[in-house]
Amino acid sequence: MALAEDGRIRRAEILDYDSYVVGRYLASDRSVRRYSAPYLKASDSRAQLAATLLDNRVPTTVNQQNAKSLVGPATILLPSLLLVVVLIYLILSYQRGTGLFGIGSGARKVTAEQSSASFVDVAGQEQAVTELREIADFLSDPERFAAVGVQVPKGILLYGPPGCGKTLMARALAGEAGATFYSISGADFVEVYVGVGAARVRDLFHEARENAPAIVFIDEIDSVGRRRAAGSGPVATGTRDEQDQALNGILAEMD
Repeated sequence: MALAEDGRIRRAEILDYDSYVVGRYLASDRSVRRYSAPYLKASDSRAQLAATLLDNRVPTTVNQQNAKSLVGPATILLPSLLLVVVLIYLILSYQRGTGLFGIGSGARKVTAEQSSASFVDVAGQEQAVTELREIADFLSDPERFAAVGVQVPKGILLYGPPGCGKTLMARALAGEAGATFYSISGADFVEVYVGVGAARVRDLFHEARENAPAIVFIDEIDSVGRRRAAGSGPVATGTRDEQDQALNGILAEMD
């Protein structure tokens, strides 16, 4: 104010959002220097400041700083918006059967209408096909077998080297029985986060029950079903715990 009244202010700019007045003034050594001074963030203070500058014929501009006035509320609202986006993502992921860490089973699903495989497509495995036909008959007409006290096996172990037709026989069984076919690899149950594999097991069998009759085919189950034992070291132990939980989940669902 004193500089303005002395006529030493050459130019003034009022920064509305920052509540500062900046500009250039004439120093005592007759040099022109920059200045910056705050003022109270109130409408009457700004009006009084502007009136003083104009009364002393100081070229004055008012910078409303619209960009800053928009950024300020945005920085407050941004965390809330991010939280809403994350919540929406989690809800949609749950509806799709996936989670933040991909907890959904991720199994490939083939309905009875989509399946075209049958035992006619299987060659060189006559004994295995004969045994699988009994399972297909039971799945096609369970009441007839239940009436005479026949119980379907909880699971079937198909053993053999890669490429011998295990997956084809499982698909053929589902096609002959008119059942929905779910295919997943045992390695998909092993994740970095302990408990994710067991959650995928529960999700897979829950979906299979909702679409009964259904056949769940777990390829390379030896990746999780070798043996239940502790590993050596924290990393190995964590991986082993995850495999054990996934295996326990499979056994519990089969019971």
